[in-house]
Amino acid sequence: MPPGYALRDAGPGDGAAVFALFAALQDFERAREPDRRPGADCAGHVAWLTDWAAEGGCVLLAEDAAGAAHGLLIAGLQDEGAYVPEATRIRGHVSDLYVAPEARRKGLALALLREAEARMAARGVRKLTIDALAWNAPALALYRAWAGPETTIGFERD
Repeated sequence: MPPGYALRDAGPGDGAAVFALFAALQDFERAREPDRRPGADCAGHVAWLTDWAAEGGCVLLAEDAAGAAHGLLIAGLQDEGAYVPEATRIRGHVSDLYVAPEARRKGLALALLREAEARMAARGVRKLTIDALAWNAPALALYRAWAGPETTIGFERD
């Protein structure tokens, strides 16, 4: 964990912090992906995500010593389907990961990923996935550093 920061589960009183960080992520992506809704319009989606994460996943906040939230990770469980062996059928998936600009390049995103991975492993989940937009080079570099250079990167074409 980077000095001066701590990770913790988001609780019932953290709705505003979770929403603010998610909205910032949405607006960051919207600058390059115009089909995205403005962050301010995403309250319903944030509620859905936090409900989904409550079913075996996690909503994590990275806070500074004063208790201000600078990072967010939302992860939940997904069923790969019957074509995958039972032992690995359920996987963890990081839906959203965001670190505020003032707290970047300090190791918070990697700490959030490692914590989510540890929590999934403690539940017996052996696979954790995350997606990235192809233009987001810093995210791609982070995910490769976390998962290894031989990791498969997915692509999507509209």
